[in-house]
Amino acid sequence: MIETEVLVRGPEGGPGKLRLVEYTDPYSIWCWGCEPAVRRVEWVYAGSVDLEIRMGGLFEDFTPMREQFARMSGGQWKDSVLAFMNAVAEHHRMPMDPAAMMDTIEDFRSTWPACEAVKAAELQGVPVGRRYLRRLREAALVEGQAIHRRAVQEKLASEVGLRVRDFMLALADGTARRAFEADLETCRAHGVTGFPTFECGTGDVSLRIEGWQPWEAIDDTLRKMDPSLKGDGRRVGDPPRGPGRGGEGGAARSREGRDVGAAVENGAERLASVGVLIRQSDASFTSDARFWGAGQSPAYPRCGCGLGSSSPLPRTPRNHGGGHCRDPRRGHADGKDLGRRSPRSREPRLSR
Repeated sequence: MIETEVLVRGPEGGPGKLRLVEYTDPYSIWCWGCEPAVRRVEWVYAGSVDLEIRMGGLFEDFTPMREQFARMSGGQWKDSVLAFMNAVAEHHRMPMDPAAMMDTIEDFRSTWPACEAVKAAELQGVPVGRRYLRRLREAALVEGQAIHRRAVQEKLASEVGLRVRDFMLALADGTARRAFEADLETCRAHGVTGFPTFECGTGDVSLRIEGWQPWEAIDDTLRKMDPSLKGDGRRVGDPPRGPGRGGEGGAARSREGRDVGAAVENGAERLASVGVLIRQSDASFTSDARFWGAGQSPAYPRCGCGLGSSSPLPRTPRNHGGGHCRDPRRGHADGKDLGRRSPRSREPRLSR
């Protein structure tokens, strides 16, 4: 089931290659949850689907959200944020270390510097830009690094093989900022207010899905737009390849990539084709957790948001984001990060 479908007008033109656009933010913990599915699109449909990544700028100023968390928690805003991040990690089951993330939150004011860093990386080519975005996510959400700081951005740029001098110059002279502003304008023009948001289509009409999605939902949407879509059968069941730290075309060295690769080597090939990696029920919320296929997932626990809800989560990954926590201020109710933006209507509609 796709929770939200919105038909939107895209660039004028006739039918062409299927395109999937992801509107995202390096700091978005819901976008991090979609990484296995997005990487699988690149892996299975490498010759059939063009993937585009656009920066959405989740928080220009985090201060109002910080104050909101403080009001909701009687002044204990850090505890409130930590509970929220723990709940999201349990929801999408990707590796996260919320405690480490909290260590760098004192001087965190905006996600925009990290978005600009992605655009600076993309100026050196799409492949290395993707590697850099992936490395930013790992650094922030698994390792607790402060990716809003220029020194951290520079260090990570060197790790993924960027020309660091050119990268830093693009940040200093405004080139990266202008590229980011172009992405922001695209978000406004398309009415994108939450992250992740995906638009899939050909020509001038696209189908939109919003919020965290498992592989099946994204795959269903791609096939809805192009029923003749066929993946590379040789790749189904192979260990996912990703940007990570392993270099272009190499096996990702992230915890996620290593665990999937090991599972495949051990004969559990089906795990690589699931698309959503599930944490063992007894694993901690750290980068040391191991991850397995959806078929091995435990019964989903009760809502852990710490903000008042105790209703059970839906029992299947395809129904994640259901009505277990309806207050939109609690962020994870719809499986997407809204930032400063107001909740969108859930009704399908045609935008002209």
